[in-house]
Amino acid sequence: MIRKIKTNQKGAIAILTLMGVSIFALTIMITLSTIGLSEIRMSSAEAASETTFYSAEAGINEALYRLISTAVPEPFSLEMEGYSIEVTVGTVEGEPYQRLITSSATDQTGKVRTIQIIANTTAFASGFKYAVQAGQGGLEALNNSEVIGDIYSNGNIFGGTGAAIQASVQGNTWVARGQPISDGPAQEVTDNEFSVANTAGNTDVAQSFSVSEDIPLKKVSLYLKKVGNLNNNVLLKIINDNGAGSPGTDIVVEKEIKKNDLPTNLEWLNVEFDIGPILLGNTTYWLVLDSPSFNPTRYLVWGLNTDGNSYSEGVAKKSENYEGGNWTPIAGDFAFKTSLGVGDTFVRKMEINGDIHAHTIENSEIEEDAYYQNIIEPTTIGGTSYPGSNDPEPKPYPIKDSHIAQWKAGVSANEINGDYNVVGTETLGNVKINGNLTLGGGAHLTLSGNVWVTGDVVFIQPNAEVALDSSFGENNGVIIADGRIDVNNNTTINGSGDPLSYLLILSTNNSIDPDHPAINVANNSEAVVFYAKNGMVRIYNGSELNGVTGYYVRLEEQSAITYSPALQSFPIPNGGGEEVGTQFGSWHEI
Repeated sequence: MIRKIKTNQKGAIAILTLMGVSIFALTIMITLSTIGLSEIRMSSAEAASETTFYSAEAGINEALYRLISTAVPEPFSLEMEGYSIEVTVGTVEGEPYQRLITSSATDQTGKVRTIQIIANTTAFASGFKYAVQAGQGGLEALNNSEVIGDIYSNGNIFGGTGAAIQASVQGNTWVARGQPISDGPAQEVTDNEFSVANTAGNTDVAQSFSVSEDIPLKKVSLYLKKVGNLNNNVLLKIINDNGAGSPGTDIVVEKEIKKNDLPTNLEWLNVEFDIGPILLGNTTYWLVLDSPSFNPTRYLVWGLNTDGNSYSEGVAKKSENYEGGNWTPIAGDFAFKTSLGVGDTFVRKMEINGDIHAHTIENSEIEEDAYYQNIIEPTTIGGTSYPGSNDPEPKPYPIKDSHIAQWKAGVSANEINGDYNVVGTETLGNVKINGNLTLGGGAHLTLSGNVWVTGDVVFIQPNAEVALDSSFGENNGVIIADGRIDVNNNTTINGSGDPLSYLLILSTNNSIDPDHPAINVANNSEAVVFYAKNGMVRIYNGSELNGVTGYYVRLEEQSAITYSPALQSFPIPNGGGEEVGTQFGSWHEI
C-alpha cells in the first residue's frame, strides 16, 4: 500500500510538471500572437499612412500639371480611393516665377499628411499686397485725398503743407526705417571763378557727376556768389545725360534758388530737396544752373577748379540754352557737394484709421495702435501706444529690374521704328516701339501681347480705349515705357473682360518733377495698375485707382486709391522663368 502511494505521487509530479510546461508554452504562444497582431495593426497603419502620403503627392503632381496652362491655379480638391486631397497654389514673395504648392491628404480616420514644395514656372505672378507701395520718395497726400487699404512706404508719408490734416488712410500703415544721410560726390577745391549768364553763350552751365549705387539725393551745395542785383531767380535742375556726354532735356527734379538768397561773396549755398530723386548707380547726371536770360552786369559766379584731375568722374559745360542741346566744354570742374540718403522717416498730418508703424509720428490722428520711436504733438492715439518699437525694414518692390528686362526681351524680335499713333480700331502686341505711343481721338487699341515703348505713352485724346484681348482670360498684360506716361479720363482702360484681368502700365523713367512726372494719372478705370519704381506717380483730378507702386506717390485733388484684393496675385503669362518643375531642395512635409 505504501509503495502504491509513492508511485502515485511521482505520477502527480509528472502531471504537474507537464501542466507547467504547457502553461509556459501557451503563454509564449499568446505573447507571440499578441505581438504578431500588433505588428499586423502597425503594418496596416503604416500602409494607410503611406497611402495618405502618396495621395498628397498626387495632389502635388496635379498642381504641377495645372501650372503648365495656368499661372496661378485656384485651390482645388481631389478624391482618390476614399482619400480627400486639398491643394493650394500661392505666390512666393520676391520670386514671381515660383509657386508655393501645398497638398494635404486625409484618410478615412481623419489622419492628415501634408506636403509642400516650391515649383518653377514660366509665368510671372507677383503680388501687389498694398494699396500704395512707395519707395524712399514716400507718399504725399493732399486736398482730402484718401487711401482705402494698407500702405507700405520706404520713405515719409505726409499730408501737405497747411495746418490742417488733409488726407486719410482706411487701413494699416508702415513707414520703413530711414537711410542715414552721408556725403556723396563732391569737388570742393577752387582756383578760379566762372561767370554764369553774363553772356549768351554761358546762360546755362552744368557739372556732371555719378554715384556708385542706387541712392536718394538729399542735398546739393554749390560754391556761388552774385554780381549785382539779379533780375530773376535761378533754377537748379538735375538732368539725365543725353547719351552723348552732355545734359539732355529730361529733368529728374528741379528747385528754384531765390535771388535774394544768393550771397555776394563766394560761399556754399545749400539746396535741399524735400523729396529727393533716386540716383541710379553708375549713371551720369548733370547739375544744371538754368538762368532765364543773361545780363553783363547782373549775373552769377561759380567757383571753378581748372586742374583737370580735380574730379575725374565729371566734366563742366556751358550752353546758350540747355534745351537746345548745344554744349561747350569748360576747362575744369565746378565746386559742388552732395548729400545722399533720407534720414529718419516720419508720418505727418495724416488721419490713419488703423495701426501705424513709423519712426516718428507728428501731428496725426491714429485710430488704432501706434508703434514708434518719437511722438510730436499734437498727435492722438485711439489704441495702445508702443514707444521704443523697432522701425519696419525697407520692403523691396514686387517687380525687379530683371523681370522688366525679361519682358522687354520677350518682345524685342518684333520692332516698329518711329512714333506710333493709333487711329480707328487696331490690335497690337508682342512688339517694341522705338518712339512714342499715342492714342488718337476715338481710337480703340486691343493688346494681344505685351508692348515696350522706348519713348512716351500718351493716352489723353477723347473717347479713346485700350483693352486686353479676351484671350488673356484672368491673366494680365503690360505696357512698358522708358519715357513718361500720361493717362487721363478721356481714355478707358479695360482688362480682358475677366474681373481678375488688369493692364499694368509701367514707366522706368526717374523724374519726380510734378510738372513732368514719370506717370501722370487722371483716370478712373478699374482695370489698371500704375508702376514707376524710379519716379513719381502723380494722381490728380479726383482719380480713383486700385493700386499704385512708385518711388514717390503724390495724391491730389480728392483722389482716392481703393485696394482690390484681386491684386494679391498678379499673373503675367509672357516672358522669362523656367519650365514647370520642382525647385531643387524645396520638398518637405509639414
